Order: sequence, then structure tokens, then C-alpha cells
Amino acid sequence: MPISSTNDAGADDIHTSLGLKELLRGLPPDRRHSVLDLGPASNGNVRFFSGHWCRLYIADLFRTLRQRGLPPDQSESFDRELEATLPNGCFDLILCWDLLDYLSSSQMKILGSQLAKRSRPGSRMFALIAPHGHIPDSPQSFEILSAESVRYTNNAAGRRPAPGYREPELNRWISPFAVESCYLLRHGIQEYILVNRAALGR
Repeated sequence: MPISSTNDAGADDIHTSLGLKELLRGLPPDRRHSVLDLGPASNGNVRFFSGHWCRLYIADLFRTLRQRGLPPDQSESFDRELEATLPNGCFDLILCWDLLDYLSSSQMKILGSQLAKRSRPGSRMFALIAPHGHIPDSPQSFEILSAESVRYTNNAAGRRPAPGYREPELNRWISPFAVESCYLLRHGIQEYILVNRAALGR
């Protein structure tokens, strides 16, 4: 449950995470791992993954695309922007945070394809979805405090209705990633762990 609770811009909420511990448990213990964070840079996240012998790459995807004029919902334009924005690598773990709530179905399909090209076999994605209600006008910032605790920071002035994406839609749109497990948190957010099944040859 939240330690603090507010919807005001610039305010922080700290929430228990049921998915992070499971996410980390799925990382093979025999080598160093590469993590792609699609959210803004966070000193806390850098410290956390450094302690888990991971290399962390930060894309801050939504804000980077917005600075470039966040291309319209056109496949070729969005695909080109992602190709230019996403770092090259072969990632074990992708932190999508609440980004999917701000993308259309066609944009999700392109994102899934671009991330699959940068993924190891069995790589996992961590995503937060608001199944109902309202969300900030732009994605929040997230700082990992522990394997079971995350600080949410809302920097948006306004709010808008949540698109209410569900598991069948995520499986269809973010393919070749598919939902492996999900957790409904007490403050109403759904945590999803998705796995790149194409990389497994399934």
C-alpha cells in the first residue's frame, strides 16, 4: 500500500512492488546482465542495478521522442524514431514502467519489434498498466528503493483517462513479448512481466 498518496504534480508515492523480486529471480546467475531502462535517469536505479552486477542503459524514451516532436501515429515515422533513439545491445531485462499507457496499439507493435531485436532469448519486460481511472498527462518517474519497493514521482500538471489496456491486448500488440505473470497492487496499478517468446523459438 502507498506510504504516501497524492495526485499532485511533483509529489512522490512509495509503493510495494510484487513483480520486481520475481523479475530479478528470473535473471540467470552465471553472468553479468544488461538492463534497458526506458524511463528517465535515476541515481537510485543506477545504484540498485550496480549492486546486482548489471549494466544499466537509459533511454528516457517518451521524453526523448517528445523533444523530437513525438511523431504522429504513423508506422514508418515511429519506427525510424525508435531505431534512432533506442540503444543497441542485447538486453536481458527491459524496464518499460508506465510507458505503454501512453502509446497506441500500432506504436506498441513497433516498440515490441524494436525491443525484440535488442533482446536476449527469454528476455523479460517489466510494465505498469493502469486498468481504469486516470493517469498523469505524461509518464511518471520511477526509482527502485529495494526489490520490493518503488518510488513513483508525478511531474505532470494534468491528468487524463487511462486507456485501460488488458492482458489479451498486450499479448496482441506488444508481440513477440507475451504476459508471463501479473500482479494487481493495492493502489490499483497492474504490474506485468512479459517474456520475449520469439527469442525462445515459440
